[in-house]
Amino acid sequence: MHHLKCLVIGCVSLLLLFTLLGCGGSSENNLIQQGSSYLSSTDIHTVDGSYAEDLQFQAKKDGYIQVDMMSSDLDSYIVVWNGTAADPDASTLIGNNDDGGVGHNARLIFASSRGAYYTCRFTTFRGGFSGSYDYSVSQVNARGAAHLPTTGASLPMGKLHPFAP
Repeated sequence: MHHLKCLVIGCVSLLLLFTLLGCGGSSENNLIQQGSSYLSSTDIHTVDGSYAEDLQFQAKKDGYIQVDMMSSDLDSYIVVWNGTAADPDASTLIGNNDDGGVGHNARLIFASSRGAYYTCRFTTFRGGFSGSYDYSVSQVNARGAAHLPTTGASLPMGKLHPFAP
């Protein structure tokens, strides 16, 4: 019984240490937004025929943000700009991702500034596909930022600007 008590205390101590060091534990405190949605012909139409939805969010702190789009219906694709729809001329492309998650799921990790606004476009790699998807936007530590975004040449035409179809 004494050994079991020591084991439990040791495990709790390690979990607390890892959480304090940013090496583990729950990411709930770092969650900015999550949800589910459905891409269809009633959404934004991009030039390449893809349907898209935009999400605007604000960084809670300096560091990194991880955006995930998961779907078994779609070949998920994420594009992120800094700025908001209120000031489209001041926005610049941060990055984009097609299959950075598991399978055809998209994941993009990028450096963020506390208080900065960002716009994420959830769409598909090819046009004309409808389907449901889940998404999450979280602050992550530097260890979670193992791969940074691809930009420029890999961005398909028609997905270049977040505020115009």
